[in-house]
Amino acid sequence: MSDSNLPPPPASTEPDPDPAKQEEDKQQSEELVEGIRATALRNIFTAALDRSIKTCSYENFAACFPTPAQRAPEVLRNAWEQMCGFWESSAKVYAHAAASPHGVCGKGMGVVANAKGRCRENTKQS
Repeated sequence: MSDSNLPPPPASTEPDPDPAKQEEDKQQSEELVEGIRATALRNIFTAALDRSIKTCSYENFAACFPTPAQRAPEVLRNAWEQMCGFWESSAKVYAHAAASPHGVCGKGMGVVANAKGRCRENTKQS
């Protein structure tokens, strides 16, 4: 019997995969596309952000607000934690939004060159 006479394989009887799992698989495949330069850029950004957040220690923050630090330290600590969390999440969202439309994964160095060119133009205009 030749292969052309074989019936088609049966359709899968498994239920559709979980939509959350499909989204996770899609994100993982997008992460695999990320190149060496994009990975390095993300790692440098993360390290710089972590260092910046750690620089703003509670002690430094409390020194700027001596009265609340003495009278309501728990409230001031809560405000400091919220502020640092907001800075971190906002910076990550902004960095992702800035990288996505420019296709940093595929053409990161072109984005850098473009930014340097704009910087030179702005310097000349000043």
